[in-house]
Amino acid sequence: MVIMPTPEQSPAWPDREQWQSFRSEELKILRRQWLSDSGAIDIALDLAYHRAPDDYLERLYSDLATSQKSAPRALAECLSGSLASE
Repeated sequence: MVIMPTPEQSPAWPDREQWQSFRSEELKILRRQWLSDSGAIDIALDLAYHRAPDDYLERLYSDLATSQKSAPRALAECLSGSLASE
């Protein structure tokens, strides 16, 4: 059983102007953080901490190539099966 809130209980959604104001303020905050020295250091630390392994792209491309080998055949079988059933 799903209990739906009454209109009095539901939150008031922001109108277009309030949403635009919120986005503008958040953008200003993000710009200040990005351009500040401490913000730049934090970003650099985050990037260094979350660094992908050296062979990440090689493994990714290899996995994609392996996973996609049978895709054309599977598509052809799917299409021919759906055409045969019609």
